[in-house]
Amino acid sequence: MGKKIKIITGTTLAALTLGTACVFAQTAPKIQGELQNLRQQIQADLGEAKNERSQEREIKKQAALDKVKQATIKAINATIEKLNRIKARVANMTVISEEEKSSLYEKISGRIETLNAKIEEVNAATTVEEVKAVFAGGQKEIRNTVDIVKDIVASIHKTHLLNIITKLETLMATLEGQINQIPDAAKKATAQGYLDAAKAAIANAKVQITAGKLKEARDAIKEAHSNLVKLKNIEKNKKEREDSND
Repeated sequence: MGKKIKIITGTTLAALTLGTACVFAQTAPKIQGELQNLRQQIQADLGEAKNERSQEREIKKQAALDKVKQATIKAINATIEKLNRIKARVANMTVISEEEKSSLYEKISGRIETLNAKIEEVNAATTVEEVKAVFAGGQKEIRNTVDIVKDIVASIHKTHLLNIITKLETLMATLEGQINQIPDAAKKATAQGYLDAAKAAIANAKVQITAGKLKEARDAIKEAHSNLVKLKNIEKNKKEREDSND
């Protein structure tokens, strides 16, 4: 026997179509809801991933900022420590007058205050660029203590010159009293000329020291010394003649 073929009539097909449509109508809202939930979940996941990347960038940015701050503050503190060591050495120097020490203390302390202010600026910075700007603006103070060392050397030199001047002034006072005992008027006038020249040179040396021109001061002291040597030679010759007459 052959298979029986089931013939679907128009009425039956319509009934099936209507039934399918009813089923779809019932399930469509559920499917749409699931799709909407899926889209929302995807958007939430994307947003979370974006936030995580943003947080990672901020963490890296902050880490870079902290690193630059630490390096800059370390450099500044190293200079401060060096300045404090220099200050301690100055305190123990006997070749510098107390007046010069006081001036040096003031300059070193001022430099340290400036550097501490730079540290505060670095701590307050919110970007790497701001830290770099602070460092660039204070490189002379942060990296350099040569000017302080030069001032110390100058103070040593200045104190030395002032000590020489004190000795020469003592010698001048002694020789001035001896000039009046020279019997020869011409020699006495010559001796007085040497003394006056020495006094003028010493006065000039003091002016140059005050102006910070130590080389010029040294040259003036040499000039004063030269005139006093000539004056002493007159006294020496006078004494030798007196001894020969005896």
